[in-house]
Amino acid sequence: WENTNENKNKVVHLNENTGGAGGFYEGLKIALNLNADWIWVADDDAYAASNTFEIANNFLEEHKNENISALCTSVEANNKIVLECRRRIQKKFFNILENNVSLNEYKKNYFQCDLLTYAGGILNKEKLKQVGITEKDYFIYYDDTEHSYRLSQVGKIYCIPSIKLIHDVPDIDIKTMPTSWKEYYKIRNYLLFLEKHFSKRYYLWKYFYYLIKGSIRIIINKRKEKGYLELAAIH
Repeated sequence: WENTNENKNKVVHLNENTGGAGGFYEGLKIALNLNADWIWVADDDAYAASNTFEIANNFLEEHKNENISALCTSVEANNKIVLECRRRIQKKFFNILENNVSLNEYKKNYFQCDLLTYAGGILNKEKLKQVGITEKDYFIYYDDTEHSYRLSQVGKIYCIPSIKLIHDVPDIDIKTMPTSWKEYYKIRNYLLFLEKHFSKRYYLWKYFYYLIKGSIRIIINKRKEKGYLELAAIH
């Protein structure tokens, strides 16, 4: 934000629910017009340590000759590091893997990654101008993955583990969670991500994977609701 009293805090109220993706889109659009070189993004239930920007600024000073698109924090929830927040892309013949950065790497001063969640990101404004901002039509899920992948293509993304961010979310076992409408966006946006950034074979592989998986769920009447969501998401 601009370091003036009248612009220190700005709350934006939207006329419609555009989801998390729409919210980040509007926020970044406004931030691009502020007098700032770097833009902080975080969820409303995420809390950064008081020394976040001091550490980030020192890191940028030490690496000022490097081509950096974004910095990110370590993310902790329920007293453990959330590994899914920082990932790397690995291409297989038919599949795109998103591998979590291992816990051991969080012992380093910093490491490079390809994908970040918006929980604790510091984005370079010039790189945002180059690749664009959030895909607002994603509504929820995968908006930060797709956006950070674009940023990774024009500069480095560094995670600095000493910058701590607490994500205040409940400790839930994903495997036991009931089917949610959000599953539709998770699958649909994942396929849009593959279609936009990678060879067609990766998209087709996952398309038929969800087609077959969803059809089987419906036929055998096991988690049928999820099956219908999977089929809806691929069309």
